[in-house]
Amino acid sequence: MAITTWNPSSWDTARWYKNLPARFLDEDDWDLELFSPSNVGSVDVYEEGGNVMVEMRVPGFKKEDLEISVERDTLTIKADRTEEEEENKKKRKYYRKEIRHQSIARSIVLPTFVDSTKASADFKDGILKLTLPKQDAAKPKTIKIS
Repeated sequence: MAITTWNPSSWDTARWYKNLPARFLDEDDWDLELFSPSNVGSVDVYEEGGNVMVEMRVPGFKKEDLEISVERDTLTIKADRTEEEEENKKKRKYYRKEIRHQSIARSIVLPTFVDSTKASADFKDGILKLTLPKQDAAKPKTIKIS
């Protein structure tokens, strides 16, 4: 194997920096799974039948671990889970323990104000589904000309 001397003038820094934004914006080169390997906390927000619908992936959590709140036009979902200590696990000497605690929190600005008093939530198979009725003031009204 030959050893070569590095020549800094042979490296075109101007071209490299000029193409830098394209490297980050080229979606084909992005591996989104790298940034969100389990998609925990992934959210879909859509409108259906006069309601704002929110679906969020929260696998590994129980409904007791979830906290949902709405303030003005912002929805906040928090999930916090702690594994209970079993007697045989107390005897173990861990070098790394990541499974014991997991928490996520998401705040989402909703597309409109909602009536949180009429909101409902369903939790099944690690998917949290919220139905948030729009406030009456946010619903379109027809005005008749007299």
